[in-house]
Amino acid sequence: AVPKVGGALASILSAMELPVAVTVSVIVLHEPLTSLQIAGIILVIIGMMLPTILSQRRQKGKSLDPIRV
Repeated sequence: AVPKVGGALASILSAMELPVAVTVSVIVLHEPLTSLQIAGIILVIIGMMLPTILSQRRQKGKSLDPIRV
């Protein structure tokens, strides 16, 4: 699958497995949602968003730096 969709997309899809599985189990199977599951979902989402946010901040910081002579 990685050659077809690329490494970045495959990584994102793999990371989304936990939140999707928990959501489906709550909706379809009426499983109780525990605080540990909520914490895991939040950590997965933060882990997926953090590299993008940090990269954008680095790019903004580089473009705003004054030219040093």
